[in-house]
Amino acid sequence: MVPLSSIIAQVHGVTNAVAIETDILGELLMSGPGAGGNATASAVVGDLADIAKARPGFQHGPAFGWPAASLKPYVRAEMRAHAGGYFIRLTVQDRVGVFAIIARRMADNGISLESIVQRADGVPDSEKRRRAGDN
Repeated sequence: MVPLSSIIAQVHGVTNAVAIETDILGELLMSGPGAGGNATASAVVGDLADIAKARPGFQHGPAFGWPAASLKPYVRAEMRAHAGGYFIRLTVQDRVGVFAIIARRMADNGISLESIVQRADGVPDSEKRRRAGDN
């Protein structure tokens, strides 16, 4: 899991983010809209426009960036082939045993948990600070 002091821990909602730790600059964060209505719709429309522009003999580039003949079948990568960490944010009901169920499901799938952070009211500290500044 990600420490609360990390800048990626401040990312909320459908935002996608990648944190990079560097020797000189420290921690950098790249973020943008994730899987949400507008972001997904924009990507789909862009893909359709690429296909529409790719008329034989008139295309400026192949649809999706690659000629169809060069595409290879999908091969699922093993999770163990990846070196790195993940941050997972879950919103669950505040009931006894919920964390145990999550931990069991993760363990059943070979996923270890470094830490679990629970917020009593479900409102992140950064959101509380933002709301306090709005008064």
